[in-house]
Amino acid sequence: MDTQNLIEVKLLGGFEIRLNGEPALKQLQTSRKATAVMEYLILHRDERVSHKMLIDAIWGGQHASNPDMALRAILHRVRNMVEDEQLLPLRNCIETGRGYYQWKPECLCRVDAFTVGDLMQQAQTEQDEFVRSKLYEQVLTLYTGRLLPRNATEPWVQTVSVQLHAQYRTALLNLLELCKKWGENERIAALCDRALLLDPYEERLYLEWILALQNLGREDEARLVSERGTAMGCLHRKVEPERADSAYRQLRQADIAMEEDLRTLMQDLPSDIDNGAVMCSFEEFCTAYRVARGMQARLGEPLFLALLRLTPVRGTSAKRTEDMMKQLGEVVHTALRRSDVAARRFDTQYVLMLNGSTMEAGVGPLERIKTEFYRLPNHERFLLSYTMYDPEAVSSTPFARENH
Repeated sequence: MDTQNLIEVKLLGGFEIRLNGEPALKQLQTSRKATAVMEYLILHRDERVSHKMLIDAIWGGQHASNPDMALRAILHRVRNMVEDEQLLPLRNCIETGRGYYQWKPECLCRVDAFTVGDLMQQAQTEQDEFVRSKLYEQVLTLYTGRLLPRNATEPWVQTVSVQLHAQYRTALLNLLELCKKWGENERIAALCDRALLLDPYEERLYLEWILALQNLGREDEARLVSERGTAMGCLHRKVEPERADSAYRQLRQADIAMEEDLRTLMQDLPSDIDNGAVMCSFEEFCTAYRVARGMQARLGEPLFLALLRLTPVRGTSAKRTEDMMKQLGEVVHTALRRSDVAARRFDTQYVLMLNGSTMEAGVGPLERIKTEFYRLPNHERFLLSYTMYDPEAVSSTPFARENH
């Protein structure tokens, strides 16, 4: 890898690419979609991103006449930008293979978001408090804002953004604890002042700042910070500087109790080891459907409903039908994914909710269910049929398959 050139990519607080300290690909900012494509590939720099995955991420849920052509035009435009700006180290920064793309510049590349993770990993194993504090300082310097704020609502940004902000907050709070240990109240005040620009409603930061100012004998400034926190609505009551210590202890006790509650909650929640569909009552299915429809409206994720009906041959006993329905439920559970939900609606009917699939692809799981069911012993006296449709369509036209 070429070490004479250096690409620096800023993803925190905004997006920017710099080559040897100079802004590069500035024309990207004129196209939001082109910028998003570059952001996505850089954020997934260690992955070969399939053509479909990239299309779904950038155009998912949007009505585009020809996203495939639009993506090709964007990549062609990026190559032209590289040539126009004579950015030779970036000439092959997007590797194109058979059905995939990957951010893979041929020179040294530093991405602030990944550097934050690397620094936090070093801090976890660093025994020297002074060295650890320097690592935390570097994290705070790099973290100038949330990840890719222009695309903050996109699913491919949100998860990583939450993780990075948690790392930033850990670095900040750990550094504050070290500063308190060393009696560096001036530094605490400066850290809180800056941090509140990013998290203006963080109650603990106001109290840390008030206590630091009080320790410095700057009562008037401490009172102003208290008034500012009260005006923002982040302090649960007006905190007089002389009572800030009591309020802080109360807050920390609440934090410790919350951490314990979170630990026990994680123990009480079901394990995610089971790879099958979620099987639940019809009442629970209705609640899950309501949540999924809300997510669909917000994120544009595909969602489809399906009905499975078991029709026994005349003369089949109710006991035998019930036994086959239970076996069908087991087949449904194993044939679907963890993101799918199923419930028994009537004596001979299951309702399914399939997430993140197209109508055509959704038929596949239903065909698997049918195939697996017809492999069961004693299935000959039962007809399995299914109907599937898109609840988002104004006038859904269900299509059905029946097989003996």
